[in-house]
Amino acid sequence: MRVYQIFVDRFSTGDTHRDAKLAGKTANDWLGGNLKGIVSKLDYIADLGFDAIWLTPIYKGSAYHGYHVTDFYRVDPHFGTNEDFARLVREAHRRDIRVILDFVPNHVSRYHPFFIEAQKNPNSEYRDWFIFKHWPNDYMCFEDVRDLPKLDLYNPDARNYILDSAEFWLNFGIDGFRLDHVVGPPFDLWRDLIRLTHSYSRDIILMPEIWVSGARKEIFETFWFLHHSRRWWKQFYWAVARRGEGDVWVWKPYIRNPLAETVVMRMFLEYFDTPLDFVTNFYIRRSVKLGEVPDVRLPKKHFHFLDNHDMDRIMMVARNDKELILEALRYLVENAENVIFYYGTEIGATHSDPVSSKEYGDLQVRGFMDWSLARDGNPFFRAVKEILASSR
Repeated sequence: MRVYQIFVDRFSTGDTHRDAKLAGKTANDWLGGNLKGIVSKLDYIADLGFDAIWLTPIYKGSAYHGYHVTDFYRVDPHFGTNEDFARLVREAHRRDIRVILDFVPNHVSRYHPFFIEAQKNPNSEYRDWFIFKHWPNDYMCFEDVRDLPKLDLYNPDARNYILDSAEFWLNFGIDGFRLDHVVGPPFDLWRDLIRLTHSYSRDIILMPEIWVSGARKEIFETFWFLHHSRRWWKQFYWAVARRGEGDVWVWKPYIRNPLAETVVMRMFLEYFDTPLDFVTNFYIRRSVKLGEVPDVRLPKKHFHFLDNHDMDRIMMVARNDKELILEALRYLVENAENVIFYYGTEIGATHSDPVSSKEYGDLQVRGFMDWSLARDGNPFFRAVKEILASSR
């Protein structure tokens, strides 16, 4: 399977002139990409040879990227309407393109009405949907991000709310979910979600994000996968304990702890056989950084990728060595069963500073798509198209 990852707010507005004005721009706010814009580019995606799209979260929320959800049942008005999404699914299926929706079950925005009520009213039915250490202002979050209170998914009502929202979008005919921050919720949620998706079809795609990079010891309590068993906890501990000073590892550009990632991924393979493979991603990116064509075993069924919306673009890792990137792309599409391309990879999108170099550094890898470069007059784009066509 070939999956094209679309950062919804940064892809297309559906208006050619407006897209041109936005090309390359970024901001910690909405820029205007929307579902109608994606529909307008489905032929482009199909012509490149992709048979699936992964959309960053489309739910109503308090941030442009979609991961701060305030309503799991409604498309954010910045992106369009539920009817626009239904049309997108129909139009994608008409072109034999599957639709994978980013799903965010671990936490909500602090502006979610249920959390607002839980903070205001100690007797609220929603108070037990969250983990208050000292009500109302000391609560467990996604890692240590105060804007994202963590849901207590051991609470059956909270869990049913999340599962019901997954079923709501399954009824639009989507083909799968990319599962955000899988290490956060309890395993019980994933068992229930798998059972739900199987009730629709065994072919529903589940792409779990099993990633612990950058984690500090202080936020281990938010990783509920560690409740799973003493055996796995010991393996995880020994994989990360060597760093010391409270840090699992120090985040620097392109440096992570592949041993810890391997242990955690193996833990989840009991439930998911198609994970986003951050372990091989580490080795691929290390090779590229060293100026070498990757040569690592790519486990079948796993989803392999060069970059995504949370890490430095691969072109920046390669110091803008376009020939090296073309060879890396060729290696990936010729050897991986499942491949993910981050939007803009095909036009050589890059940036100057590492994501980790500044606050909101990830904005650099979320620039608005420059459609003027998506043409055969761009030699890099033409070469990418040839690589994709030759490996079909």
